[in-house]
Amino acid sequence: MFADPFFGLGYGYGAGYPYPPPDYYPSQAATSNDNNDVALTAEIQRLSDEIQDLRDERKLDEQSRERPPASSGATLSAVPPSANTVFVLRDGRRITAKNFAISGQTLWILNENTARKTPLSDIDRAATEQANAENGIEIHLPEPK
Repeated sequence: MFADPFFGLGYGYGAGYPYPPPDYYPSQAATSNDNNDVALTAEIQRLSDEIQDLRDERKLDEQSRERPPASSGATLSAVPPSANTVFVLRDGRRITAKNFAISGQTLWILNENTARKTPLSDIDRAATEQANAENGIEIHLPEPK
């Protein structure tokens, strides 16, 4: 009788089949190992990022120590003025403010709760600059357009 190497004795898949049957149902251990691998990879990436951040921070710290100090003629002050800034309106009213901003042709008076806006054309520039100079505050308002 003729024996086929792939089909055994010619009928079905006998003992001559050269490969073991595939594993259709992977074991639970293999799945949990995959989950562990993903978790470990994520943790390694997080730690690598943290190390890089620390290296960058140390490099910036070293660079700031190597920088020469500012020239003795330059002074920087972050101290706010002790007096409020006074804005004198053309009709004689006065507005005092600790916080303000000028944007375009608008003066914004700012406090914790509100922001009021006033057109620069309503402000008496000369009177405002003089009133603030008397209080030791130097302010220069732009020309209204």
